[in-house]
Amino acid sequence: MKIKLDRAGLVAALRSTEAQAAMGEAAAALASRVHPTSHGQPVKVTTATHLTPVTAAGSVTIAHPGGMAMEAKHGYLAGAARSAGMKVTQRA
Repeated sequence: MKIKLDRAGLVAALRSTEAQAAMGEAAAALASRVHPTSHGQPVKVTTATHLTPVTAAGSVTIAHPGGMAMEAKHGYLAGAARSAGMKVTQRA
């Protein structure tokens, strides 16, 4: 892939199919480290890729109605991210 080193060229590179594939792989790798449970049963974890105005992005979601509460209480996603060497910060 050939890019021009200006804003438009960098945005094109960051939104490319290659960048989307890399984000998908990173999300899948993170999801493989997440093992949430509810009432002793495993809970499904899903991944997705999408485009933001500037870059490709990946997301990992606890696919459960109480997924947000599970994350708040147990920190499944944050713990998995930390164990993968990612920096985790609190959002305001």
